[in-house]
Amino acid sequence: MNKHNSLIRKRMLTRQLVMQALYQWSLSDARIDQIKHDYIGEAEFSRADADYFHRLLDHCETRKQEIDAAAEQAVGYPFSQVDPVEKALIRSAISEMMSFPETNRTVVISEAVRLAKKFGSSNGYRFVNAVLDEVRQKINPHQQSEPNDE
Repeated sequence: MNKHNSLIRKRMLTRQLVMQALYQWSLSDARIDQIKHDYIGEAEFSRADADYFHRLLDHCETRKQEIDAAAEQAVGYPFSQVDPVEKALIRSAISEMMSFPETNRTVVISEAVRLAKKFGSSNGYRFVNAVLDEVRQKINPHQQSEPNDE
């Protein structure tokens, strides 16, 4: 496997772990630091992009209100009413679009949709796609969707 494909696989796994950590965070009183610490010991974590994982979760925590406000505006009703899996995916993807503008937004949304199909409700992937597509247009709308494909 070449280096580029290896990075793509790492990012895919990292996005899944971030979604799971955010899901756990939304359902517990645990702090993000404790949740991150719990993941470090997992065998699966050794195959992920640890730096990306930490940076993405830190961004989700520090800019939670801004991320949730962007999501709520796209949803049209209180974000607190969104299914916890879809909420975790939406938070993660919005955070990634905000904090890693060099990453292709189409890839970010596609990955969120893929994870929603795997972990979310039966039509959750459609909801996630619609919300993220609307948010994408509002976050730095002049950016092209082509920078990187990981």
